[in-house]
Amino acid sequence: MPVPNTFASATSAIPLANLDTNFATPITLGNTAVQLGNTITTINSVTLVTPTINTITSGSGSNLVLQSNNAVTAVTIDTVQNVGVGVTPSAWGGYKAIQFANGVSLASYIGSSNPIAALNSGVYFNGSNNIYALSSNAVGAYYINQGVHSWQIGPPGTATANATLTQAMTLDVSGRLQLGTTSVISNGLLSIAPTSSQSGYTVQAGTNGNSVFTGLNTSASATFYVLGSGQIYSTSTSITAISDQTLKTNIKPLETGLSEINKLQPRRFDWKDGSATNVAGFISQEVETVLSDLVGPYKQSDELTVLGLRMGDMIPTMVKAIQELSAKVTDLEAKVGI
Repeated sequence: MPVPNTFASATSAIPLANLDTNFATPITLGNTAVQLGNTITTINSVTLVTPTINTITSGSGSNLVLQSNNAVTAVTIDTVQNVGVGVTPSAWGGYKAIQFANGVSLASYIGSSNPIAALNSGVYFNGSNNIYALSSNAVGAYYINQGVHSWQIGPPGTATANATLTQAMTLDVSGRLQLGTTSVISNGLLSIAPTSSQSGYTVQAGTNGNSVFTGLNTSASATFYVLGSGQIYSTSTSITAISDQTLKTNIKPLETGLSEINKLQPRRFDWKDGSATNVAGFISQEVETVLSDLVGPYKQSDELTVLGLRMGDMIPTMVKAIQELSAKVTDLEAKVGI
């Protein structure tokens, strides 16, 4: 015959003889009734002081649910060990995940020996496809796979529908960054892939004789490139600079011309760094004594500033010189009757 027992201040073990065969006899711990046996055990309003809990086990085929704040589900661990915080975890495939109610999740791929980590926003992987976790939100995912970092993006969609992600950026194990492509262009440290409507670029780490910056057209052909030595190569021979009259004021005739041109000293020289030899050009210090406004500081490095020369800005003075020569020729022709 079952015997009800009260252990409000028990100081010794409960004798099994005081319980029935199925342990269905209600017992009382303090003010709380506890049902032992084949039914669900519920303990309410019990304070455990410095308890030691080794294992909490759910029933076979059941999720383990932890509740807080008056039976509000806080954490759910499903039968394949995915964890949902404030949400029941989605049906992930190949990954173990911690998923939050706002659609954000942290996941680790367990399908192979490769260590893959993922940070997902609004999307999860069910083993075959990426699936929208929420509706009406753009989605994204970040993966680390054997040292390769990849960022994927996708448009808004409907919860539970398949999501198509596009790899927008990749950082490989060599530290090379690719935007809009998963391939390195011309061994570039930075590769920006061209599309049918957009041009692309690649930035390389090269020596003075190698291209360090290359522009690509929509067909992925190089349209210009810059060498480490500073030389620029282009499929076009023209550089367009802004020169609109409406943007200028204090317009007046140029005061330099043939006299200044005659004072310039064209030179040939070799660069000390070996980047080029027998180069035709000018010496900034020599030009500065004639056309000082064309010479200015050039920051060669963080530690060294030298003189630079705006050679293209010599053109107006050269044109003025040609005009002066032309006037002299015209005057001479008039004198000799030509």
